[in-house]
Amino acid sequence: MRNISAKIAVPSIKLLLEECTVKLDLNSAARRVFLANGREAFEPKDIPHNVDVYISTGEPFMDPFKNMKDHLLLTKRVSWTMKGVVLPIDKQHGKTKPILSNRLKKLTENGSVRILVFRNGAGQDGYEIIASLEEKQQFLDQCTLKIKLTSPAKYLYDWQGNRICDLRTVPLLDKCLQNSITPLRGPVWVSKGEGFIPSGAKAYIQGIIWAINQKLKPARNYSKQVYHALNGCAGKVTHKSLLSMTTEELYKISENLDNLIDELRATIKKHNGQLSKLNPLLQAEKGHYSGFVSQHIKKLPANCTLSKGLQLKLQGP
Repeated sequence: MRNISAKIAVPSIKLLLEECTVKLDLNSAARRVFLANGREAFEPKDIPHNVDVYISTGEPFMDPFKNMKDHLLLTKRVSWTMKGVVLPIDKQHGKTKPILSNRLKKLTENGSVRILVFRNGAGQDGYEIIASLEEKQQFLDQCTLKIKLTSPAKYLYDWQGNRICDLRTVPLLDKCLQNSITPLRGPVWVSKGEGFIPSGAKAYIQGIIWAINQKLKPARNYSKQVYHALNGCAGKVTHKSLLSMTTEELYKISENLDNLIDELRATIKKHNGQLSKLNPLLQAEKGHYSGFVSQHIKKLPANCTLSKGLQLKLQGP
């Protein structure tokens, strides 16, 4: 077992075995010493300097790396699916076993997704809510609970103020904004019945643009360093690790950086465009001030007679 080890300094194999019995907490006395290649050591000279040895209580050598080697060999010849790995045809390993946890497996089977949700009018402190694409009402109920709304969630809006009627229409976040293997959709804004408040979307977009710029600046700087390393300008390279890389490695890093920078720029451009589209709504919100939130409530005509209902008689003290 490679997870149990000890550092021991002794002059003879006999003392080594005695010390190993104690320090490795063996159930029986240590009797044999093996090197990593399986060769048994009988004298101190049989053990090269600064190498690991493996102790046996009498049983033959067992390769501690065998499982790892088998795994690496197998991963080169398998295909991956949402439900698990498909093993090579010539391998007798039984049925395919799922690699997903029961929870994630249930989510994928039920068409469940992660959606980034904000309270209407807010652009920070969003909530990631897991929901089935087929169960919008259940999703609204979860929003009511998690966001702690004072009344049931009623409407969902996208960042253009359009009402969302089907969760399938909620798009995926840009790749550079994903934070997990499971894709995240959104953003959406949830309301208790009031109309869309664009200032929340504005705050969200401005926050995203700021965060992406924080990623873009170091990526550009590192790209310049790789460029200098590729062109032999060692004096301009401050990341010294680049100087020990091969040309092929540097070209690969440069290609990945170019793709990342293009992706970040495209995301910034997309969000700036969306911010421009929000301007009319933002102006309308600014013009209506406090009445903007309650503009969905219709005023009753002056001559309107209310239907009979609960009548209260108030009496002073």
